[in-house]
Amino acid sequence: SNTVVDGELVGDPLDKAAMQSVLWSMIVPDMVSSSDGREKLQILQRFPFQSELARMAVVAKHVGPGEDWRPGVPTSAGASATSYVILAKGSPEALRPLLASVPSDYDETVDMLGRRGMRVICLAWRPGEKRSYTRDEAEKSLNFAGFLVLKSRIKAHTVSALRALRVAKQKVVMITGDHPLTAAQVALDTGLATMPPLLLGRTGQGGLQWRSVHGNEVVPFDSFDLLPLAQRHTLVVAGSELAVLPPEVMALVSRAVQVFARTSPQQKESIVYAMNDQGMITMMVGDGTNDVGALKRAHVGVSLLNSPAPSRQARLPSRDDLAMPTVQLGDASIASPFTHKGESVKVVLTIMRCGRATLSTVIMMYKIMALNS
Repeated sequence: SNTVVDGELVGDPLDKAAMQSVLWSMIVPDMVSSSDGREKLQILQRFPFQSELARMAVVAKHVGPGEDWRPGVPTSAGASATSYVILAKGSPEALRPLLASVPSDYDETVDMLGRRGMRVICLAWRPGEKRSYTRDEAEKSLNFAGFLVLKSRIKAHTVSALRALRVAKQKVVMITGDHPLTAAQVALDTGLATMPPLLLGRTGQGGLQWRSVHGNEVVPFDSFDLLPLAQRHTLVVAGSELAVLPPEVMALVSRAVQVFARTSPQQKESIVYAMNDQGMITMMVGDGTNDVGALKRAHVGVSLLNSPAPSRQARLPSRDDLAMPTVQLGDASIASPFTHKGESVKVVLTIMRCGRATLSTVIMMYKIMALNS
């Protein structure tokens, strides 16, 4: 999901961080190289990420003196080998059925990392024999390569901004594509959730039930008990469970649930639509193309550009400070009436204060006009 534009690496911040951590760099679009330049991978065919599949894959050509991708065919020292390889990444639950062999502690490890607030991405591969495949051919009998574990630091002012919104009696909801356990822990870390989380999951018979983070508390799912349950717990619902809920329950879910996880772009939009339908005034904050539908559906859409805000120093503002933000790949500003050049959700407080000040000014103008008439 990264590319090179004018010599600069652009794309998903987490993908950029992962590439830098292994000391590889992108030379040109679709070609990456090791730090010493001796190893190269060139993408020949790409199966792009799809929200419905929660995974992506590529067919690549490997060139270099290192170990060949084909097991059991070592290369001599200093020799250059060329081979094809299929590389895949995605959510652990999406890639699990495609693995030739699943480690015994696979699910346990994913849950353990999720409870720590980590973002977990499954990596898989297998040797290739040719340059081109169909997606079904490429994404089968994959070898488990490991988990890429990422921890996103809480952005500046997030905790204080959420605290201010709670003090102002504003409802704050998280809608994310992350694992439910990861989302629940991040909600606790940021102060968005102040009560013990309950996660909606499946029973052995295919029904629904609420479970605590460690599974030591189980509550049967009852749509009539949603609002009372939300007074005692932070309710977390994943997209897979959201998809099987009856439409008539969606209204209650939009009022009771505080964290939505593993959601698709369409589900993000439908959640905001359900809130609007309940008479709520919604403000959506997002920073990626997956948020475009929800940003357009909300009454107020706010996009965050991934470029950090300029540091404040004792100097006169330059022309760069006053320039319009540069839109890059993945930005959601095209769908938002508000765009913030920075990563902090503190901008929400500024927009709300300005909006209320504008409303007060308009009301006062009408009062003055009525007195003068």
